[in-house]
Amino acid sequence: MRTLRATLRLAFLLLVVALLYPAALGTRLLGLLGGARPALRAAAGVQRAWARITLWVLGVRVDTGTHWPDLRGGLLVCNHISWLDIPVLAAHGSVRFVAKGEIARWPLFGWMSSSVGTLFLSRARLRDVVSMQSELASTIEAGVLPLVFPEGRATDGLAVQRFHAGLLEIAPRGGWPCYALGLRYGAPDAVVPSPLAWHDGTPLWTHLWRALERPRHEVWLRASGPHAPRSRRELASELQREVARLAGLPGGGQFQVED
Repeated sequence: MRTLRATLRLAFLLLVVALLYPAALGTRLLGLLGGARPALRAAAGVQRAWARITLWVLGVRVDTGTHWPDLRGGLLVCNHISWLDIPVLAAHGSVRFVAKGEIARWPLFGWMSSSVGTLFLSRARLRDVVSMQSELASTIEAGVLPLVFPEGRATDGLAVQRFHAGLLEIAPRGGWPCYALGLRYGAPDAVVPSPLAWHDGTPLWTHLWRALERPRHEVWLRASGPHAPRSRRELASELQREVARLAGLPGGGQFQVED
């Protein structure tokens, strides 16, 4: 039964990508023809449709609580646990991910991310992010929110690890507020990582297949109001604490930050 469930789900996910991929490429063509802002909004819409269908196919239920703040005109910041973070977050707003270049090579998720204009970094360093300042400004002006994972990598999900302050430099430079998002798979007091945590070097296809076999998944997601722009180190420390609070998780590394 588990193998049949996983096979049918995978076939459906591949079909969804095949159907939405032309629409995603169409948004890129719109951008080339001069409609940059409409193209960004359209790409976010295609990404959101893909994400919601993906969550439905995987049997994912996302608990967002009773209040979801109005997120606009700023930078989204979230902890990073799994490849599943991508559809979970994309399903809840018009976002544009700023992610490591390796994600572009992921099957299914990387294909779709590339087609809707995800901004890929060669490494989590300040100069790589600052070089995108103009592109991110255009994104925010279009009503789409850039989203970064300041931990710089997926973790075991048992704590929020130290933030790379350099990834947040774009906020004070642009005068943009930051919004914290807290994501969790499993119980807040868990001592063993969730099966959805992708942190141990397991090949993506293997990890994805295990998720496809499970009948359902529970995800906890919370968001907070805007945090005013300030120095990147102060912002990183403040946001790490807030993300940990929202996720109901401890903060690893004594809330230390890195450039």
